[in-house]
Amino acid sequence: MLVLKFWTFWQAAAKAKREIDGLRQLVAKALIVNTLIILFLILLASWLLYAYLLAPINLWLVQEAPNWLAILGRVLLWLVYATLLILISFFSLRTSVAFMEFWYEIIVARIVNHFRPVHDFPLTFKGLGMMSLTAIRELIWSLFLSVMLVVAGFIPLVGGVLVFVLGGFFLGRSLHAPYRTVMKEQKLAYELPKPTWLFNLKYGAIHLALPMVPVVGWVLSPISYLNTMIGMTYLMEQERKTSVQTNVQRDRDQDPIPEA
Repeated sequence: MLVLKFWTFWQAAAKAKREIDGLRQLVAKALIVNTLIILFLILLASWLLYAYLLAPINLWLVQEAPNWLAILGRVLLWLVYATLLILISFFSLRTSVAFMEFWYEIIVARIVNHFRPVHDFPLTFKGLGMMSLTAIRELIWSLFLSVMLVVAGFIPLVGGVLVFVLGGFFLGRSLHAPYRTVMKEQKLAYELPKPTWLFNLKYGAIHLALPMVPVVGWVLSPISYLNTMIGMTYLMEQERKTSVQTNVQRDRDQDPIPEA
């Protein structure tokens, strides 16, 4: 069911790129920039994690610790590594989303403008300033969440699961953040998927897991994230347009124009 829903989002994203002028080029540029940001952050964080934490501890376990402690230490070390890998994935995606927030809003505004009269966001100095402030705010929020997830990761037995669930939820929430922003700035009515918390958890967890797969996941995660966001926006706007047209037709049927 989840795979079919994902495929539905991707199909809707492909349809949006075919129908909306300039959207394909805008998405391609966003994917290139987003992928470069994620690759840089994952490689940097992974190297720092290995060089300054995993390698020194592993070396101490091999050379200094007793055999029983070395075996137990390696098991615990891999558990810590798995938890930190989830945190790296979360931080990399959240940070890339923060820096791409303004770009995402332009993409979403293009889709919304396809269904109802909304002005696109102009790329001006004011807009760039808004993008910078949004990026800084989202970056600070990402750092705060990462610290909180690090603390949660040390809870015995359930730490790793808790990190994955909370990280997935917050990442899923960012999928429809650009849509919410566009709707609020343009003062338009909107409705998010129901139940929203379950949507956030499911799709956020999947995108959180993708960067944990080396190379393939690093490249696939921004593609999947952006296509899911585009497809979700397109389907919600399409459903809204169909609903409005149905209501208008129903009103016409109920109140026929009287004959002269």
